[in-house]
Amino acid sequence: MYSAIARGAFARYREGMSISVPVLIRYVLALVAGLLLSLAYAPTNWGMLAWFFPAALFALLQSMSLVEGRRARLVNFGRGFLLAFVAGFGFWVRDVAFIGAVSQQGGWVSSGAMALYLALFFGLYGGWAVAFGRPPAMKPRVQPALMILKYAALHGLAWCSIEWLRGLGRLSFGWDSLGVSFMDSGFVIAQVADLVGVNGLSFIPVFGGVVLVMTIRAFHLEATHGYRRVHFEVFVAMLMVVLAFTYGSFRLKGLHTVETEPIRSLVIQQNVPVADSLDPAREYDIYSGYTSGLERAMEGIIDRAALQLEQTGEATLESPDLVVFPESALPIPIWRLSDGGLLPDQGYELFVNNDIRSQGDFLFISGVLEFPCHMVDGVPLHYAEGNIYNAMGFFSSDFKSYEHRPKNHLMPFGEYMPLSNLPLVQLAYEYSAGMVYGGDFTAASQFEPYQAEIRGHAYSIIPSVCYEDTVSSLTRKYLRPEPQVIVNVTNDGWFAGTVCAEKHYQNARYRAIEYRRPLVRAANTGVSAVVNLTGASVHPETLAPQELRNEAGECEIKGALEAVVSLPTQPIPTLYAVIGNMPCWGGGLVVLIWTVLGALKGKWFFLTREGE
Repeated sequence: MYSAIARGAFARYREGMSISVPVLIRYVLALVAGLLLSLAYAPTNWGMLAWFFPAALFALLQSMSLVEGRRARLVNFGRGFLLAFVAGFGFWVRDVAFIGAVSQQGGWVSSGAMALYLALFFGLYGGWAVAFGRPPAMKPRVQPALMILKYAALHGLAWCSIEWLRGLGRLSFGWDSLGVSFMDSGFVIAQVADLVGVNGLSFIPVFGGVVLVMTIRAFHLEATHGYRRVHFEVFVAMLMVVLAFTYGSFRLKGLHTVETEPIRSLVIQQNVPVADSLDPAREYDIYSGYTSGLERAMEGIIDRAALQLEQTGEATLESPDLVVFPESALPIPIWRLSDGGLLPDQGYELFVNNDIRSQGDFLFISGVLEFPCHMVDGVPLHYAEGNIYNAMGFFSSDFKSYEHRPKNHLMPFGEYMPLSNLPLVQLAYEYSAGMVYGGDFTAASQFEPYQAEIRGHAYSIIPSVCYEDTVSSLTRKYLRPEPQVIVNVTNDGWFAGTVCAEKHYQNARYRAIEYRRPLVRAANTGVSAVVNLTGASVHPETLAPQELRNEAGECEIKGALEAVVSLPTQPIPTLYAVIGNMPCWGGGLVVLIWTVLGALKGKWFFLTREGE
């Protein structure tokens, strides 16, 4: 019965909006569109595909026939949901391939499950677009520009709000919104992120895609009935892009004149495989790799100064102000007593006091693992009950100066397991990861930046551990009205053999744009870099790249990165720092109110309506 109703409904509606596409082909096209969208991001950076995808998905959703009747709402929503879900799966299955890469067995199950979960958000948009956000039929010789612009705006707001929802909660995974694709293929427009955030940028391609599809349909209607009109909606869409480009150009020009203080930084990267970091037999090799890497880098600085002195008679010893080791740099933890004090004479103390401090006077930052212990008859008992932190450690002088900033946002399935108290969940983890589940890390709720000083000038450091650099709202909690630099320590060794290390870096660079704070990034495996206020990683004077790569552009290497951080002497205010994700959740609220009011009037589930 429903098929007969659908055929009749489709015949009535076709004149107004729909395009006939066979069902199977429609789903195949949706899957292909999702796969192509994944190429819009690093490392391929075919950014135009991010403009193509919203138009393609909207056109496919509009090609679906609708049903009438009591169950119309559920059926129409389900059809749109399933189509967009397929497109989302095609996109995410490549993006989360790293989960399969790190699993010892059954990895495809884990990555597939994650892709299916994230595809639900695409499905949510598709269900809304078909059941609620479907434009009305166009009337011949009636100007539809305002109607086109209204629905384009609603779809743009709906998409942005759903991307915002994807980044909420403990299961959040907010990277690779449509806006991220602008970083390397629309760098000027990417600067608009300091107004609306990276999720807000997604409004532009979605708005433009809906305008394009609906305008093409309007052209077809004009050709069929033999008339022409002015397409005001196209002008508005083009104006939006021009304004975004103009604003971006203005910002790029203005940021080059900001007064800054240089911070010389040194990042050590050892490219330690995950398996080696878990192998006790490799502890000494890892330990000596970092210490010798730092020693060689410092010797290189001294040798350059000596050569400069020999050639010119003058020399400047460009010793680093900041030395950064990545997350999980060393296999030795920091032990903390139950009274809050540090266990004396532990391995990390010897490492800092003997191997690090002997190399110079600088602020030393490293990713650390902090374990609890307590004393029994004067003997430290390790692995006592207590909090286990994945943290960033700060050492302004010797080990006693240690301060930590624990990780606030834990990686699901990596640092904590949802529902981990259930035996079935633990068995699933053991099957996927190839090891027994060892317990969760502890999430902190500490948002105080680390206070530092350079050549008499005070500034603060915003700590960021691992993929916290992709969580914009988390960085925002550390903002203070003072000079600040973001420091991220990460271990992208989990992404080995996939494109995800480049994707992680591409997403992280937006924090520098959104808040106009420079970013220092230290990766064990991945992209170690210094990123300036515009999201670019170039030297402030020579414009030489400030990324650690080999000649082939590969980032999975060993080495040291000497770079200059241009720290603004006064913080640069941004609208996004003030309002946060208000454009996304506020836009979602607008869409929700519009949807509820329309549903109460019963307007979205019958195809015979004419106009609005």
